[in-house]
Amino acid sequence: MIFRILALFALFSVTAPQESCPDYEEDKCNPCGDGKCVTKPSAIFAFMGQPAVECGPLEEAGHGGIIPMNFCTFLPALINNVCGCAESLPTPAPTGVPTAEPTNAPTNAPTNTPTNASGLEEIPRCPVIPAN
Repeated sequence: MIFRILALFALFSVTAPQESCPDYEEDKCNPCGDGKCVTKPSAIFAFMGQPAVECGPLEEAGHGGIIPMNFCTFLPALINNVCGCAESLPTPAPTGVPTAEPTNAPTNAPTNTPTNASGLEEIPRCPVIPAN
C-alpha cells in the first residue's frame, strides 16, 4: 500500500515540460505574434466588419498565408486574450495510474479450532541418526 502511495505521489509531482509552439514560415502571419501560439483553438474571435472565426482556424489561416501581413501588425493585440496566446502549449493534466480492484482472499477465514487435514498425504519422516 505504501508503494502505491509513493508511486502516485511520484507520478503527480513530476511536471512534464510544456510543448513549444509550432514553427511557421517567416513570410506568413502568426496571428498571436512571434513565438506565441493559440492555446484556445475553439474560442471565437470577432472583429467589426469581419466574420467571426474560431482561433484555431484563424491561426491556420495565418500560417497558410491567407491573412495579409499588414493585418499581422495589429492582430496579436486583438486576439491575445480571446485566443489565449502564449509562448507554449498547455501540458495536459496527468492521468492516474490504473489500479486493480482488490480481490477476495483465496483462503477461508481462520478458525478458533484446529481443522482436519483430510485428503492430504502424510509425509514420511526421515530416520533420526543418533550422534556418537
